[in-house]
Amino acid sequence: MQQILHHLIKHHDPTLVLLAGIICAISVITAVRLYRRALYGGMTRRLSWLILTGITAGNGFWATHFVAMMAYHPGVSVYYEPGLTVLSLMIAIAGSGIGFAISSIAKNNKPFLRALGGLVLGFSISAMHFTGIMAVHINAEILWNFDIAIAAIILSCLFSVLALVICKDCSQWRDRKLAVLFLSLAVITMHFTAMEAMTISSVMPAVNEISEALFEREALAISIAVAIISFLIVGAAFVTRLLEQQLRDEAASQLRNLGNAAVEGLVITQENKIIDANQSFVDLVEAQESDVIGTSFETLW
Repeated sequence: MQQILHHLIKHHDPTLVLLAGIICAISVITAVRLYRRALYGGMTRRLSWLILTGITAGNGFWATHFVAMMAYHPGVSVYYEPGLTVLSLMIAIAGSGIGFAISSIAKNNKPFLRALGGLVLGFSISAMHFTGIMAVHINAEILWNFDIAIAAIILSCLFSVLALVICKDCSQWRDRKLAVLFLSLAVITMHFTAMEAMTISSVMPAVNEISEALFEREALAISIAVAIISFLIVGAAFVTRLLEQQLRDEAASQLRNLGNAAVEGLVITQENKIIDANQSFVDLVEAQESDVIGTSFETLW
């Protein structure tokens, strides 16, 4: 870990590393919120939310990787092949969508499927990273420490599995926070551990100060452009989720008002647990609403 931190501080632009971290955090938070919505509703609606989750998560993972790559200063000229760069983005989006889709089948009953979904997600993050590395063309030879590279893949898969297994049905705020933490760690540890596995053996003279300054300006400009596009995509997904939640809250409020207008006691249960009740039912059992919600219907009666 100390060696990785030394590599990070010595060879990376701290401003762009911070930007990559912000992109990662916002993308993961939004993806988990969208994934929570994808667990409920009909098949068509769930599929729509899963596609949006995959696009948001995949774009966020890729943007984090790309900006972090732009933050890396190897000391030689760098060129990114467009085809492989776009392919790495497609891998991130497709792998994220498939991973979340597999996990969504499980809900509360099948942790194996959640773990499998996390494994797919972790492998897609790894595949995205190494495809992105293949897109980098530099005037130097790249040497690999395969032990560290394998460790990076294992860490990415492990944290991804933990994120989706712990997240369950996303009903608990604590579970969602842990899912965000572990999914962020899956992306961050994958990138920077894998970068530690890469050694550049220069075969060309190092770039001069003018070229290095030009590279830094270009890297900053490209990174800002990628960040803006990513924020727009994530922002659109976030706003969509908020609007949908607002519509649901309004509909629930209307139903509650209608239920409270009824003279009869009305109660809604799920797996024998009371999840909602109107005022007439609360008055009937001579209790507070907070004492009723979450209790066993059979026990209460």
